[in-house]
Amino acid sequence: MGPNAANSYARSAAASPAVGELRKKRRNKLIIYTHLFAIFQTGIILIFSFIIMKV
Repeated sequence: MGPNAANSYARSAAASPAVGELRKKRRNKLIIYTHLFAIFQTGIILIFSFIIMKV
């Protein structure tokens, strides 16, 4: 049994920044999609309110 036998999830030092960068990209994508969804929902609400209120 080698030194990494207890920790089977050991990562090399070179892989750590890549994992952090991937998380950052995923988080940014989630934020962008959340904002786009909010804008889309606002547009739908405005359209329905204008139709119902006949502005």
